[in-house]
Amino acid sequence: MIKLCWAAMAALCSFVSPVWASADERARIEEERLLGSADGPAQATEHLPFTRQLKVMGTIDGPLGQSLTAAGLPAAAVLETVRAFGAALDLDEDLLNGDSFTVSYRQEYTLEGHPIGVAQVTWAALDTAARGTLSVHRFRAGRAKQERLWLANGEAAAPASLRWPLDEINVSSGFGLRSDPIAKPVPAPAAVAAAKPVVTTAKATTNKNRKAAPAPSTAAGGPVRPGPVVARRVLIMHQGVDFAAESGTPIHAAAAGTVTGARPNGGYGNWIEINHDDGLKTVYGHLSAFAPDLIEDAWVERGQLIGFVGTTGRSTGPHLHFELQHNGVPTNPIVHPAIRRPQMRGGDLARFRRIVARDLQEAP
Repeated sequence: MIKLCWAAMAALCSFVSPVWASADERARIEEERLLGSADGPAQATEHLPFTRQLKVMGTIDGPLGQSLTAAGLPAAAVLETVRAFGAALDLDEDLLNGDSFTVSYRQEYTLEGHPIGVAQVTWAALDTAARGTLSVHRFRAGRAKQERLWLANGEAAAPASLRWPLDEINVSSGFGLRSDPIAKPVPAPAAVAAAKPVVTTAKATTNKNRKAAPAPSTAAGGPVRPGPVVARRVLIMHQGVDFAAESGTPIHAAAAGTVTGARPNGGYGNWIEINHDDGLKTVYGHLSAFAPDLIEDAWVERGQLIGFVGTTGRSTGPHLHFELQHNGVPTNPIVHPAIRRPQMRGGDLARFRRIVARDLQEAP
């Protein structure tokens, strides 16, 4: 049964079928519904988004993020810029009011001019009174699948997986074999009395062709005498590094993880052990005290206060003993990649430097 609608209510009557159309018209409508119209691609092209390259400039007046927002930088680009420069600067200490910034970013827009998607920083520069000019630039290095921001010197503009446990690092003892700083030297063996020279005569020689033994060498014209026998130091394997610091200096977690130990532990004195992702574990020794409320099985964040430098356990003075283990094997934290930012080299670095030069030509 055909239902009729008043003309004024036609827009509300979604149940009306095009029974008024001819058979050919109904066939055309059905074909367009299934296959699309001939001008469909043209209509779609009119609504495709387009990308614009934009730039904001300004001066620091308060926190960096606040200053970037006030200059009109989209929120996603603000966050990206703050994170990138935070890897190279202390944003609270190194940035001063009056320092200037430039941020170049790309943003997709609809035909009507509405922003869509996420704004991405292509490059940014800070001109600071304390640290000079620093810049970051977007680049895809080597076989990486995605672009990322890099500092102008080729270091990744992102914090390393691990941070140092102290804010100021002064290495007093490295990783590897070393003399035990506490064990007493092994006593020297008793000196061996000099043997009397053996006197031989020509008659005792049976081989006439044998050459005489060379005379003992002399030093400064005098006879050689045995050197002094010194006491030997005891060598031990130092499975971490020591950082000299004053007692009470704050110690921070090198990365987020679970506290698997926080107690006195023999020669370590007051000791902390933290398990991290990717098979990494960090150990902290000789603490004077633990941070309040730090307990075993607690979760700690990267940089969280966990304790204070001391000289408990087998120690000769205030310092932090810091160990890094990978899958249970002690490794040198100073050279481990987890505690160092990635660094471009070779052809990647050469191409990147050309991009840096091009970007900075656009800076005011």
